[in-house]
Amino acid sequence: MDISSQVELIDALIAQNVDAIGVSAIDPEALVPVGQKAIDSGVKFFSWDSPIAPEGRLVHENAADPELIGRVEVQMLAEMIDYEGQIAVSNIHKKKGKLK
Repeated sequence: MDISSQVELIDALIAQNVDAIGVSAIDPEALVPVGQKAIDSGVKFFSWDSPIAPEGRLVHENAADPELIGRVEVQMLAEMIDYEGQIAVSNIHKKKGKLK
């Protein structure tokens, strides 16, 4: 899903007068206007995992502990290669057409 599709979906939910919308943001800044639109319409709008900027949501829930997730992932990879060899980890975010 791209950002325009996510905004379109949220707009459709607002039009249906849902009580609440929860999202994991593709782009934290791009969802601020539609998040504010939802809030202004009386919809409880929140994010989890990947947050929307604070001005575009009521609350953010981050139930994951990134350090613990990283430790578990590295342990799993180590087991997969029988604790021999090297592991490379890359985390690339694409935002507005540029790698960040």
